[in-house]
Amino acid sequence: MQITSTLQRLRSQPIRQRYYQAVNAMLVPVAGRALGISHVVEYPKCGGSWVRRMLETYLHAAPYHHDRYISRNTVIQLHRLYSSRLCNPIVLYRDPRDVFVSYYFYERNQALRGTHLAITGHFDFSEQDSVRGAFGRYLRAKLSAQTDPYFSYREFHESWSHCARKCVVTYEGFHRDAVGELGSAVEFLGLRPDPERIDHAVAYNTFEQVTRRKYGEDRGKGVEDNSKFQRKGVTGDWVNYFDDESSALIERELGDMMKALGYQW
Repeated sequence: MQITSTLQRLRSQPIRQRYYQAVNAMLVPVAGRALGISHVVEYPKCGGSWVRRMLETYLHAAPYHHDRYISRNTVIQLHRLYSSRLCNPIVLYRDPRDVFVSYYFYERNQALRGTHLAITGHFDFSEQDSVRGAFGRYLRAKLSAQTDPYFSYREFHESWSHCARKCVVTYEGFHRDAVGELGSAVEFLGLRPDPERIDHAVAYNTFEQVTRRKYGEDRGKGVEDNSKFQRKGVTGDWVNYFDDESSALIERELGDMMKALGYQW
């Protein structure tokens, strides 16, 4: 499944982009550590873009693009199972309940815009459905069918749990103490955290600052816009969408993993 998914992605990309990806894939294992390359690795919708941007700001690193060579201090964000080829992996987790709520809104927006998604073979998005009523059916489909990504959240967790050298961070940890969590990631990269640079990296990448720069709007954290990639920027939003059946389902499917990661009911 992984090989098939990778080949499908490659075939859909321009030749120029495939070339740079192939070269970078060879460069990273050989020169990645010397260049200070790091990987932010997550299951989708765990907040990896936020963490990556904070690291880029702190490291004064140019954003990684698929159609150019990697450079010093490049931070690469991936949805990927464990691979020994990745450098300085910063593994990001988020409460699975919030992950699937965020995933629902993301895929709903994409589907209603006409984008072909694997999930639509198992669940039909409709503008007429109430979100709360539809979410339970979506969650059942998402947990039972192999859609996107090509691996489950459980497989992601089990894969990275065997990696000896990694920095584990959480979305909730960044919300509680972004300065401390970012400092831990910087230390993992073998650097001494600079308090001023840490503070700037955090302040520059708040939900309010990102939405202002990206959308030209003043929208505070917690102010919801379901049409945007930066939808709400909060933790614990799952309580607004989970019913008893959804809670029982995710407890049955991922309860032990949630306990291992410290997520409570």
